[in-house]
Amino acid sequence: MSSPSSANVVALRGQKRKADEDLLEAIKKRRFDYLKEIEEEKQKREELARILEEDEEEDEDFTAFGRSICDYFYDHTYEDPEKEDLRIQELLREMEEQKTMKRLQYEADEEADYYSSLYDELYGEDDEDGHELDVEEEWAEVDLDEEEFEEEEEEEEGQLVEEEEEECLEEEEFEEEDQEDRELEEEEEYLEEEEIGEEEEEEGQWIEEEQEEEYLEERYEEEQEEDEEIDVINI
Repeated sequence: MSSPSSANVVALRGQKRKADEDLLEAIKKRRFDYLKEIEEEKQKREELARILEEDEEEDEDFTAFGRSICDYFYDHTYEDPEKEDLRIQELLREMEEQKTMKRLQYEADEEADYYSSLYDELYGEDDEDGHELDVEEEWAEVDLDEEEFEEEEEEEEGQLVEEEEEECLEEEEFEEEDQEDRELEEEEEYLEEEEIGEEEEEEGQWIEEEQEEEYLEERYEEEQEEDEEIDVINI
């Protein structure tokens, strides 16, 4: 028959295991909620990006508040209202994203501190069953998910930059081709004008030769008439 002290030890271990399981369940639930919130935030960003793409096709008037914010960050004149409106949208979106990420990070840090302090109060630094390592692994997974999310954002931004660079290159190539076409057309027009000038010059020479021949014929006829008159007089 077991002694009362051993029974108490067994009971305490059972309570400890039950508390560990409850703590881990709470952490898993919070992790699930946190990941769900991140996914919802990602969907909101995608929806915002879609709305921005639709807004690019419309001439939307923005408030003076948005323009004042843009003027605060960008010190230049509004030469292109459409580009300035897009820049305002991008600035407001970045501000909202930073605010949301700071809030999520703050909440995650608070939750981590809370569960860490709760675990320390319950068990201190002694952890015979190794559950503290499991908790650290859970939070490590959360941090890894955050890193993956940030990497995805960086990849998306990199893709956008690459697409913009490709568009710029395509525009430059199009402008170069257009310039080459214009130069070729100008060269063809110049050659045509030269050919026309040469033809007109040849035609002018031909007319001059004809006029000269007519003049010589007339002169020859006049000389013949003069000779005939002289012959008649001599007779």
